[in-house]
Amino acid sequence: MADFSVSFHEDDSFNLDHDNRVYCSPNINKEKISENISYDGNCSLEEFYEKTFQKSYEEYIEKVRKSKNSGRVKNAPKTYYEQVVQKQAEAETELQKAKTEGKHASELSGKDSFTKVAKQIIIQVGNTDDLEAMSPDEREKTRDKMKEALQEYMETFQAENPNLRIVNAVIHMDEISLSPHLHLTYVPVVEQKRGQTVANSQSGALKAMGFESDKKADENGDFQTGQMKWQTRERERVIEIADKFGLSVGYQRGNRGKGLTIEDYRVAKQKEREALMSQEAIEKRKSEL
Repeated sequence: MADFSVSFHEDDSFNLDHDNRVYCSPNINKEKISENISYDGNCSLEEFYEKTFQKSYEEYIEKVRKSKNSGRVKNAPKTYYEQVVQKQAEAETELQKAKTEGKHASELSGKDSFTKVAKQIIIQVGNTDDLEAMSPDEREKTRDKMKEALQEYMETFQAENPNLRIVNAVIHMDEISLSPHLHLTYVPVVEQKRGQTVANSQSGALKAMGFESDKKADENGDFQTGQMKWQTRERERVIEIADKFGLSVGYQRGNRGKGLTIEDYRVAKQKEREALMSQEAIEKRKSEL
């Protein structure tokens, strides 16, 4: 049986200022910020889009303007970044409206498949509960192994996923919750013959890397999307890398804490910890009276 579980959570919601400690939330130990590890080559989303997509976007817009479909790009934003941000905001508003109106799940299907400006995965090996159960010396040695495993995953991600381009990645070692974890933000990039020659496309990027959705369900009724196949491969990579550093790791479906994402679970545990510290402080003051 594995000693630790690996958490692999993917989301479209992220804040690079928080990831890069431009501002610090209460659960951060500022004295330990220097222990965080950032990916070499981190940049802003605007910079990434300018460098990766802008030339092909401008060529595409110019081509359409000269065609009979010129009206389609009459009000096109100046940059591809602005266009994707705008389209995502419009799609999110439409999705939220449908949910507010109480649309049936079948009517919502596919409404969240719109292009996202970027995506982020949060990876954690083990958790705070595991670390708190250890002696201080064992805890620090284990945290170092977790950090090294996450760092190798971060530094091998780009070579293993050529169409998922890293924009920003950082390993956090400074949170009071103890557990090292990686925030890796990427943009899916695909080259294509039709339309915009270089574009943001998650399904296209995964397909280019060999991860295609099943055409139909198998004999057991299971259906795997390209995204699910990719996530399985990446979780297995984390487990293999962790093993190299002497960490026995397995994958447990779902997150620790029913119905909670990794971030929500971490926040919940932090509140518990702060409450306990407050109670300990109260008891100490009582004993000193």
